[in-house]
Amino acid sequence: MVMHPRVPPNVKFEVDDCEELWTFPKKFDVIHARYLAAAIVDWPKLMAQAFQFTNPGGYSEFQDYDLVFYSEDGSLTDD
Repeated sequence: MVMHPRVPPNVKFEVDDCEELWTFPKKFDVIHARYLAAAIVDWPKLMAQAFQFTNPGGYSEFQDYDLVFYSEDGSLTDD
């Protein structure tokens, strides 16, 4: 994995297998993951661990894609 060379000194990236038991020594302020829809076997376990390892007032965000095409203004129709 390639990290951008200009990362603020207070930022640390952790790369791990999120489906294994989390053994981090402390909690995180931010947990971010994306494009895992087809990769995770046990979503309830992942969400429980993310909740357990997020600091009070912290933020966990999971992003993924939506395979349904749509338009916010209604210009894309079924036709």
